[in-house]
Amino acid sequence: MKLLNLKKTVYLFLSITILLFSSCNTEETILLEEDASNTGKKELLSSDLLAKSSNSVQLSYNSISASTQQSANPIGNIDDNSMSTRWSGYGNSVHVDIDFGTVVRVDYIKLALHKGDERTTSFDYLESSNGSSYTKKGGKTSSGNTESHEEFDLSNMDTRYLRLTFKGNSVSDWNSVLDLEIYGTGGTTGGGSGSGSGNSSTPGGVLNIDNDDWKLNGFTATPSSSATYYDDVMSQVNGNISTWSNSNYFYENNGWAYFKCYRGLGGSANSGNPRVELRERINGSNASWNGDNGTHTMSFTVRVDQLPIGYDSDDNEDRTTGTLCFAQIHGPSGTNSDGVDVDDLIRLQFDGSAGQTSGSVKLKISGYITETQGGGSESFTGYSLDTSYDFQLIFSNDRVSVKINGSEVFGRTLNTAGNGSYFKIGNYLQSVQEGSFNGSYGLVGIKNLTVSH
Repeated sequence: MKLLNLKKTVYLFLSITILLFSSCNTEETILLEEDASNTGKKELLSSDLLAKSSNSVQLSYNSISASTQQSANPIGNIDDNSMSTRWSGYGNSVHVDIDFGTVVRVDYIKLALHKGDERTTSFDYLESSNGSSYTKKGGKTSSGNTESHEEFDLSNMDTRYLRLTFKGNSVSDWNSVLDLEIYGTGGTTGGGSGSGSGNSSTPGGVLNIDNDDWKLNGFTATPSSSATYYDDVMSQVNGNISTWSNSNYFYENNGWAYFKCYRGLGGSANSGNPRVELRERINGSNASWNGDNGTHTMSFTVRVDQLPIGYDSDDNEDRTTGTLCFAQIHGPSGTNSDGVDVDDLIRLQFDGSAGQTSGSVKLKISGYITETQGGGSESFTGYSLDTSYDFQLIFSNDRVSVKINGSEVFGRTLNTAGNGSYFKIGNYLQSVQEGSFNGSYGLVGIKNLTVSH
């Protein structure tokens, strides 16, 4: 009897040991077995996936990294266009970071998950403007029904950096992705159609634009009081903005497209303040869209290096202040469909001292949305010259908003029709009308310019 009980005990011990050994195997130790069992099961794409937006395309990015990775399954496998490799990382808060190099609109992603037909995987998605401070936007969980790509809507998230924080699966804390694809607009499509030269030695190349995307307002002659303003510089010089530059007004320096404009130059038909500025086009024609419908976004990185010396035409003397506008949404010529003269719907300006080249300035928001509708321009402290900022100027379903480094700093619903709108960006001097040419100028650098509608 004792021998029989001993045999039963040994048998029970061996059974428990085998069971524990099986359940404790790591993803790495059963790698070959799992890969072999999945042969023939993987598809590159599911045929029933539909884009959330008809304008969305697969986005490229500058870099992708992971907070951890299994030695046999590194992060490079996540986007190698192979469904037979994968990235794996262990933990309940493992993140994958993507840098697009510029602000893009992320519409949705497609994930193919290892063992995705046997278990569910959860992840959060976050955005960042600087790659260090992230804001959570939402979370998703896979279906657990397929190893093919599943589509996850990220709700048109505007960001330069995207973080996917994986939280393990329904069986263990392993996170394993066979393939990742990201869809949206902007980024590699440049400031317009993406048909620019891509030559980083020219300002148009830095911005990846051409004559179909933007029209350049400005000058060609040597800066002086007799320099003539042209509404379309490229027509005057018979050139293309993708390759043209002028060291006095529109040039490249250290990866920035610079707009330089002097006080005392001529103004346009509607303003005595001079400008060197881009005016939005769509397919070679002047853009004109309706902010009452849809979402219209201009994203860009800006630095202002110098302010002009302002001029008080009433007292015929120089001001102690200097102001320039670097971006705006303009309304229609004349009146809108409500019979209202909107003119500049919103102007983004830096406001400081005359001729200032460094130090603190104010962000000043002017135009119809503040001056007419709100009773006056609005100013915000905490900004500096020679400092870069990521801006988004948005007109969405009647609402105008401004985001800086991913955070909204201004938002207001327009009280009149938004038809006939278009974007402008560059260097539009303020409060210098009738001021004489004295060599004073404003200087603005722009890069990472994208527009989406």
